[in-house]
Amino acid sequence: MHSKLTKQESGCLSFSITQDSQNPLQFHVAETFSNQAAFDFHQQRSSHSNWAVVSKHVSRHYQIS
Repeated sequence: MHSKLTKQESGCLSFSITQDSQNPLQFHVAETFSNQAAFDFHQQRSSHSNWAVVSKHVSRHYQIS
């Protein structure tokens, strides 16, 4: 559900999830947004999602350029 909602957001250019080849319990999420406002909207929307609840202790690393 999280990926579907993210892909439907205005400004979402891409969204992918891949499983780590060395650690099957680790996943890599890559998201690209058209601008800062689209990213900010996504952060706000997803902060209240079930995904946010179940993954709240997962470390996140962002690259904003």
